[in-house]
Amino acid sequence: LPAAEAEGRLTQEKNIAISIGMSEADLIEKLGEPLRSVTVGTDKILRYPDLKITIKNGAVASVDIE
Repeated sequence: LPAAEAEGRLTQEKNIAISIGMSEADLIEKLGEPLRSVTVGTDKILRYPDLKITIKNGAVASVDIE
């Protein structure tokens, strides 16, 4: 999804359910493409408006609300 559409999707959904262990593919299906993706070693950090999600071994390892 384009960044504007991804941001719109997050703005529309007030109750977002993200589970630790959720696959990266399921996360992206639910939230859309991230605004930014950064790989650090074996970890991947996905940035969404107000969220920073860390992916380890293809699954959600942590979620930070900013």
